[in-house]
Amino acid sequence: MNRIPEDDISHIRARYLLDNISKNRPGQRIADLSLKGKGQEGFTLHGLIGDCGTECIVLFYDPDCDSCDEMIAKLSSDGNSSYRIIAISVTDMNKSLPKSWISVRADNPEELENAFYLSSLPSIYTVSPSGIIKAYHNF
Repeated sequence: MNRIPEDDISHIRARYLLDNISKNRPGQRIADLSLKGKGQEGFTLHGLIGDCGTECIVLFYDPDCDSCDEMIAKLSSDGNSSYRIIAISVTDMNKSLPKSWISVRADNPEELENAFYLSSLPSIYTVSPSGIIKAYHNF
């Protein structure tokens, strides 16, 4: 049986992490992503951000995630009226969210994985109207 030497595994892991943590950092333009929502296709993240016309919060969540539920409740109660919230489900399911939020889901899991490194959920980006990431938080 051929084993990969420990040194090679460490290098492969380090390269993987370096490639992923360099995605979507503050100061960069957020990656685009194909999205679906309310029985419709053809949305893109860049298009939704541009349509907001103000700073947005982009929330990646899993409908079955308790931490995500807590964050959704917090964002709902904080009165974030100065922000539009784009909530992106990372699964094929959506959940009931406030009516003022834009609720969509990732159209293609592979595209999502290639564009974003979501080390934990929920993951939140604060994005300018031009798509520049101002802040990133994962929980």
